[in-house]
Order: sequence, then C-alpha cells, then structure tokens
Amino acid sequence: MQEKLQYLQREKERLIIERDSLKEVNEELKCTQLQMNNQKCGPDGDVVDSPETITEAESVEIVPPKIKEKILRLQHENKMLKMNPRGPDEEQAPALRAMIEDMDQHLKTLQTENRSVVIIDLYCISTCRSSI
Repeated sequence: MQEKLQYLQREKERLIIERDSLKEVNEELKCTQLQMNNQKCGPDGDVVDSPETITEAESVEIVPPKIKEKILRLQHENKMLKMNPRGPDEEQAPALRAMIEDMDQHLKTLQTENRSVVIIDLYCISTCRSSI
C-alpha cells in the first residue's frame, strides 16, 4: 500500500513538471506566432503595447480546426434560427391544440357517463327505499 502511494506521488510530480513544461512551450509558441504578426510579446506570452491588432483572418489561422468546425456549425444554426421567426414551441402548437381538443372531448364523455351513473344510483336508492 505504501509503495502504491509513493508511486502515485512520483507520477503526480512527473505530471506537474510535464504540465509546466507544456505551458512554457505553449507560451513560446504564442509569442512566436504573435511576433510573426509583428506584435511584441511579454515574458508570460501576453501581447504588450502593440498598436496593431490581429485581424479576423489572422485570428482564424490561430483557431484549431475542431473549434472552427463548431463555430461554422453554430453560425449556420444561428442563421437558420433567424430565418425561422417561429420558435420550436410554435411548431408543436397545432399538435398540442389537437391533443387538447381530444382530451376535452374525452372529458365531456366521461362527465356524461358519470352523470348517467349518478342518476341510475339515485333511482336505485329511491326504489330500494320505497320497497322497504
């Protein structure tokens, strides 16, 4: 058990060192990329006092492909939603109205049956009393 704990602690330390190393590499890559776009970079990878800004076309080059795909999909979905001013609830409204009408009709039928049963029960009660 003790050996397992020591192994896990060493593995944790190794992963922390690897994480820090990857952070440094990431910052260096950001710096290099920003310098390629004629911008100054600070020691922590942040942009420092640059009058130029990254244009939209340049920023698209920085974005990973998976994120690009997601952005395009969301833009398309947004466009489709804007083209259809009705919400998803309005698309279901006719079906819901039909269901409500069916339920109302069913309720009226049950109420009529219930009244019939009550009338029959009252008749039975009154005939039973009169025969006693």
